[in-house]
Parts: sequence; structure tokens; C-alpha cells
Amino acid sequence: MKDFLKAYKLYMKANFTPSLLAFSSFFLFISLVIIIVSGLMGGMESAKDYTSCLQLACVLHIGLFSNVILSGVLSSLKFFHSTQFAKKYFTIIKAFSILSVCVVYDLILFVAAILFVGIDFAFDLIIYNAFATFIICVVYGTISLEMKYSTYGLLLWFLFCFGGYKIPENIFPDKCGLGLPVYADVAIVTGLYVATLIVTTALLTHWWNKSGRSFKIEPQKNVLVVGNK
Repeated sequence: MKDFLKAYKLYMKANFTPSLLAFSSFFLFISLVIIIVSGLMGGMESAKDYTSCLQLACVLHIGLFSNVILSGVLSSLKFFHSTQFAKKYFTIIKAFSILSVCVVYDLILFVAAILFVGIDFAFDLIIYNAFATFIICVVYGTISLEMKYSTYGLLLWFLFCFGGYKIPENIFPDKCGLGLPVYADVAIVTGLYVATLIVTTALLTHWWNKSGRSFKIEPQKNVLVVGNK
């Protein structure tokens, strides 16, 4: 547990700098404005307006991509590979760190939706956002790996942006929202977050085991040298 906390603190400090978080916060601010204005102006009376607000809020998770480039650069530095918790740092810690940032992001929008729109919209929104979080975390986890992993992650995001989030709208074209009971909403969101952590960690662990990326220097064994008599 001690190594986990040390690795988490190091990862957050190195990869989520204030300047990059500010960039992500800009997209969060836009999402908040959309939710607040839509709620106050009553701009979600039709099913189309309702789903449009959901779609915009979840697609704006793209602001979290601002940390991807830095993460990719830092992944190549020997310092991080040489720490005593290197494997944990590049697997479970990386997955947990980006997930924790996304969950905070989602919860801020959830609270804003409750305050300015309503609880039904808020739970629909957090389901959409949980799906976006799943994809963002997979992309974030794969983007600094070999090209084939990065391609799969980015392809998943593009599919989501160019139609994936419209699936509920296509299934229920004239319905505002998903209309699920609260316990179902909570179960879906919780399941998505757990699946995100499991899938991202599994991808990173597979990469670590196959790539031979560890630069940690193993202590040399004592060698007895016998000279000539």
C-alpha cells in the first residue's frame, strides 16, 4: 500500500501538471456552461435538444487528451523505469490515475446537472460520461505503447465521436433520456468504472510483460575470482 501511494503521488505530480489540468478544465468549463444554460433557458424540452446536450458534454472529454503527449514522453525516461515500483507505476497506477481524474470530471458535471437541470438528466449524463471515461482511459493507457495498441485506442475514440454516442438516440428516437431507475443507473456507472480499471490495467500489464521495458539494475552477485598459484 505504501508503494502504491508513493507511485500514485509521483505519477500525478509528473503527468498531471497544473498547466495541462488547466487545459482540461477549459473543456470542463464549456460542458458546465452548456449544462447550466440549457437548464436555465429550458433548452431541453425536445428529445433532440436533450440528447444533444448529453452528447456535447460527453464528447468534450477530449480535453483530457492534453495529458497524453506528456505521458508518452515520460514513459520513455529511464528514471521512472528504474524505481522500485516501476511495474506498478506503469500498470495499475497509470490506469488508476487517469480513471480518478475522469471520475472527478464526471462527478462535477453530475452535480451541476442535478442543480441546474434535474436528477433524471444527471443520471443519464453520468452514464454517457462513464462510457466516454472508459474510452478515454483505454486511449490514455494505449497511446504511449506500440503503434498497434495506440491505433486500437484511437480508433475506439473516433468510432465513439462519430456515432457511438448516438446509439441510445437511435434506439429511442422520441424519448428524452434513457429512463432507467436510479439503481440501474448506479449499477451501470459502477460497472463501467470497474471495467475501465480492469481493462486498462490488463492492457498495460500485457504491454509491460511483453515489451521488456524495465531498466531496473539488478544487484550483482558476489563473484569469487581465483588467481593462478
